[in-house]
Amino acid sequence: MIEVSHVSALCLHDVSFRLPSASMTIVIGAVGSGKSTLLDLLAGVVKPERGDVFYDGESLFQGRHVSVSLRKKIGYVFQQPEKQLFATTVRKEIAFSLRPYALSQEAREARMATTFSQLGLATALYEQAPLQLSGGYQRKVAIASTLVTHPTWLLFDEPSAGLDHRSQQALLAQLAWEKERLTDGGIVIATHDLDLFLPIADQIILVKEGSIFAIMTYDALLADLFLLDQAGIGVTDGLWIAAYERGYHPDDTWVADEVFTDCSPNAVTSAEFLAETSSSGYDPRALWLLFMGFSLLLLLRSSGWLLGGALLVFMVLTIRYVRPLRSLTPLLLPVLLFGCLAVVFAGIVPGGFSFSKAAITARSYGSFLLLYAYGVLFASRVSSRRLAQAIYCLLAMLPSLRFFADLFSFSIALVFR
Repeated sequence: MIEVSHVSALCLHDVSFRLPSASMTIVIGAVGSGKSTLLDLLAGVVKPERGDVFYDGESLFQGRHVSVSLRKKIGYVFQQPEKQLFATTVRKEIAFSLRPYALSQEAREARMATTFSQLGLATALYEQAPLQLSGGYQRKVAIASTLVTHPTWLLFDEPSAGLDHRSQQALLAQLAWEKERLTDGGIVIATHDLDLFLPIADQIILVKEGSIFAIMTYDALLADLFLLDQAGIGVTDGLWIAAYERGYHPDDTWVADEVFTDCSPNAVTSAEFLAETSSSGYDPRALWLLFMGFSLLLLLRSSGWLLGGALLVFMVLTIRYVRPLRSLTPLLLPVLLFGCLAVVFAGIVPGGFSFSKAAITARSYGSFLLLYAYGVLFASRVSSRRLAQAIYCLLAMLPSLRFFADLFSFSIALVFR
C-alpha cells in the first residue's frame, strides 16, 4: 500500500491519500492540475517540501535520496518517452533497465522476448535506435523497458498517447496481466483518455489545482458526472452512454443529452410524461412557470419584499433538489463577487460614500442575480428533453395550439442544446 501524508511539492498542496495493493488507480484532472507532479512524487523524482510518501510503511525518501530498496520496486513511464530513452539501440535500452537485477543473458533475453510479445512488438526492433523510431514506437519501447523489470508498483503518465487502437488494446491486456501479477503492488495511471482507462479503474483520483478534489469508484463517478465539469475536465460521450446504460440519468446537468436519448417532444405521451414526473419528484412544467413568473415580476418591479420572497423560494428549491449543494458554487460565486464590487463602486462619490446609490445598484443587481440563479437552478434540474416534453404536454392540451407546441418545444430544445 502507498500512503501519501500531507504532502506539498511544487504545484501540489497538502495532498493525502492511500493506494491499496492489487489495485488499478486512475488519476485524472485538467491540464496543469498536477497529475504528472503527483506521479513524479510517487516515483521519487520530486521530493516533498512537506509531508512524506510511504510504501508499505517504509518512507520513500531516506534523507535526501530515494530508498534503494524501494527504487527497484517502482517502474515509471514518463509522459514524453524521449526523456527516458537514451541508448543507441533498443536492446541496450532494455538491458540497461535490467542491470540492477543481475540476471543472466538467457534470463534477460527471455524477459525481453516475453514483454515484446505481450506489447505486440517485433524483435526486429532490437537493433534499431529508439530515438529514431516514431512517437508511438518510442512510447512502446519506453513501456517495455519499464515492464521488463517486473516492478511492484507501475506508474504511467499518459501511456496511450500516440498509440493506435490495436496498440491501446494490447496495452490494456498487458495492464490486466500486470494487475494479476502485482498482488503486493499496483498500477497508477495519469491520463486524459477517460473512455479507455476509467472502466478498468478500481479507484479514481480527481486532481484540481494541485489538490485532491475527489476519490471514488467508476460507478460513483458515473452517478455524479457533474464532478468532471467541476474539476475542469468535461464529460465525454462515452461516459454519458456508460452512465445511461447503468441506469444513471444525469438530468441534473445542462450538457446536451441527445448523446444517449431521443429528445423529440413526441417521444413520450402526456400520460407517460405525467407518470415519469410523479416518479422523479418534481414537475418541470411547474419549475418552468415559476422561473417565467419570477422573471416577469423581477423585471417589472424590484421591491425588497419581492426580492426577499424570491430568494426564500430559491433557497427552498435549492435545498430540496440540488445534490450536492456545492455544485452551484462555481456558477454563482463569480457573479455574486462581481455584484459586490459593482455595489461598492456605485456608492463611491466625491468626498465619501453614498449608501443610497449603493442601495439602488444592489436592488437592481439583486434582481439580475436572482434571475441568473433561477436560470442555473432551472437548467440544472431540467434536461432539454424533459423541458421540450413539458412544454409540448402543456401547450398541446389545446388542439389549436398543437402546431405551435411542436414548433415552440423544438425551439426550446435547440436553445438548451
